[in-house]
Amino acid sequence: QSWEIALSLKKDKGSSQRLPMGIRDNVNDYGIVYSPIKYRETEGIKDCFNKSHSFSYAVLCFQTAFLKQNYPLQFFKALLNLNKDKAGMVNKYILDGKSFNVEVIAPNINKSVMNFSIYDNKIMFGLSAISGIGENLANTILEERKYGKFVSIDNLTERVSITKAQIVSLIKAGAIPTKNKKKFLIKYLASQY
Repeated sequence: QSWEIALSLKKDKGSSQRLPMGIRDNVNDYGIVYSPIKYRETEGIKDCFNKSHSFSYAVLCFQTAFLKQNYPLQFFKALLNLNKDKAGMVNKYILDGKSFNVEVIAPNINKSVMNFSIYDNKIMFGLSAISGIGENLANTILEERKYGKFVSIDNLTERVSITKAQIVSLIKAGAIPTKNKKKFLIKYLASQY
């Protein structure tokens, strides 16, 4: 805005009388406004950039701590959803959540949704976060589930185009309800070969 004032001063000499003295004194012959601040006056300003950034980070840290303390279930659900593709980070947040009494339960082929979700005051593992599944298969499972629950592993393989490796991933993650995952996995693999 000050450069517009300076250009108007250059065009209309009479308009300069209407401007405040500080602006009139800071316009040179080319209509450019220059700052009257001397170098000595700016010495105290040189650290403002760093201070403003540290203030912003302090505000962000305070807000994060507030959410983590007062809304731990929602906070950890959001963290897990942001890092669902990184197994190491997911494990870290699950362990961190235990110190805030946040329990993450295993996925379920008939109850889980695409991402981590809140179910029965716990966080349920999302289908797309299971290693080896991905969002495409998770979408297919969710679409097919609209027509009814999956009642068995055979029912799942009939209704959804799924590979053996993906079935193994679902079994290992606990998404297919069984009493003993290890025995079920061995039985499934023996039936396939």
